[in-house]
Amino acid sequence: NIQVALVGPGKLFGEEDVIKEKTDGERKYTSSVKCISNSAYVFCMKYDEFLRKFKINKDSWKVINEVAKEKEQIMHSRYTAIIKQL
Repeated sequence: NIQVALVGPGKLFGEEDVIKEKTDGERKYTSSVKCISNSAYVFCMKYDEFLRKFKINKDSWKVINEVAKEKEQIMHSRYTAIIKQL
């Protein structure tokens, strides 16, 4: 296991996989998460519910897409750095 990022309070996890189009009729998940705290609140949402709640509001959807794009760039940099250390 390699720690790539910590997700703090109020942060989304997995939205980058939801906003990407399905390939070959399947949804590909690129990450997993593990709670390292003794207590946590985790809220999950089904794919259709996430789209229904957030895509309807253009401003919210724009922010989600911008955050996902920024997160993807950061994660790519971290993956590259980790691979160089191996």
